[in-house]
Amino acid sequence: MKSKKFIRSNPQLPVRNLRETLDYYRDTLGFHDEWIWTNNNGKETDGGIRSDDMRLLFAEDPYFADVREVESIFRRLEENSTPGYAQKALLAWKRKQKTVRKRN
Repeated sequence: MKSKKFIRSNPQLPVRNLRETLDYYRDTLGFHDEWIWTNNNGKETDGGIRSDDMRLLFAEDPYFADVREVESIFRRLEENSTPGYAQKALLAWKRKQKTVRKRN
């Protein structure tokens, strides 16, 4: 009997601007074969792009991609997660804010 296994996962990543994201991955990082899904109102909402065997999926969702009220999120994590997890998550977020240039 053949063993069953997962081959890959393609989560859909939220971004502020779908077109800018795809342009960046294509023009700067060398990805190709992009596609875009347009909803019934003509708005580009979802898209993807690939490089070799890596495929990335994006969903334009400006609200979801923007973290606001990080302190309240921290408090919620602190109340509902294992001890120490919230502190690690907040430190990682603060480090990211200092070390990663703001991208889409």
